[in-house]
Formats: sequence, structure tokens, C-alpha cells
Amino acid sequence: MTRKYRRGDPLEVRWNDHCGQSGWRSDAEADCGLLEIRSVGFFLKRDRRTLTIAQSLDDLTPSKTNDRLSIGVGQVRRIKRLR
Repeated sequence: MTRKYRRGDPLEVRWNDHCGQSGWRSDAEADCGLLEIRSVGFFLKRDRRTLTIAQSLDDLTPSKTNDRLSIGVGQVRRIKRLR
């Protein structure tokens, strides 16, 4: 993730998320693995640990966003800038 993005750039982020299960299962059924997630949003920021995107940006107050998602950078598989 070395590419630089500007605040508000539309991105598609593919990343791995964990999953969980409940209920009685055999050991053979216990592993649900990792899920590949595809999230779309506007770039807000990135630091050593996280990439943060938002689903909505406020046109009247640029510093306001809604529906933010922070993803651990170690889980990011691919980022695509959308046009």
C-alpha cells in the first residue's frame, strides 16, 4: 500500500476479515476461514495500522463524514482507485 491517495478519492478496497460461528459443531466444521471483503468508499486517512474510508462526504462541511470504516493495513489485499 505505497500509493498515495488524497482525501475524498473514491476507492475499492479488497481485504480479509475474520468470521465467527456459534452453535454446536464438530471439529471438522469449526474453521470458517477468512472472508474476502470488498468495500467502496472515499479515502480519509492512512497510518501505520489502519486505512480509513467513509461512505459519505458532506458537501457543505468538508470535514464531516458518515459511515466510516477502518481496516487493518495488514488485511488489505488490493486497493483500486475508482473514477
